[in-house]
Amino acid sequence: MRRNGLAIALAATFGLGSAAACGSQIDGGYVDHVTTEVAPERIAAGSSAEVTCTVLTSRDAVVDVETSFTVTPDEGVTVDGTSVTPTLAGTYTIRCAVPDFDIEDAVGAELVVDPADPMRVTTLFAKNPVKVYESTEVTCLVEDAYGNEVTTATTSLSADEGLAIDDHTVVSEQIGFYEVSCAVEGS
Repeated sequence: MRRNGLAIALAATFGLGSAAACGSQIDGGYVDHVTTEVAPERIAAGSSAEVTCTVLTSRDAVVDVETSFTVTPDEGVTVDGTSVTPTLAGTYTIRCAVPDFDIEDAVGAELVVDPADPMRVTTLFAKNPVKVYESTEVTCLVEDAYGNEVTTATTSLSADEGLAIDDHTVVSEQIGFYEVSCAVEGS
């Protein structure tokens, strides 16, 4: 009986048979970490990027186990399998995880989402109405189909006769009601 007691004491001392060691060991070492890749790294809103999660052992051997990933922030993001489709412009962090081994990529991968092509233009006045010979600045708000502001779009103004235009400023030369509209150049 003494031998059995000694064997149990040795197993406990050296961690033999512990659930953590057995549960995370795979041929080629222990499951050590997971990496996250996203391609492409920069897309337009409404476009998709592919996420690749690679699980490695302590000896850098690739392991084929089930993975998952999170996208932060997650507002406006659709995930379909390994495909990510954000509709809001901004920077997203994607992190892969291995749920069976409670391992997550601490760094993750960055996905930059730019606004999509211009879809609508809104004409905004700094002041309206204005007096004769008083000027007001006109802002052309350009947005994509998802409501993201497209700040790279070049805009121009057109106005009814009787208004003078200087870049994005208009001034009335006579009393009346005038229509001013913005347009995106090149579209």
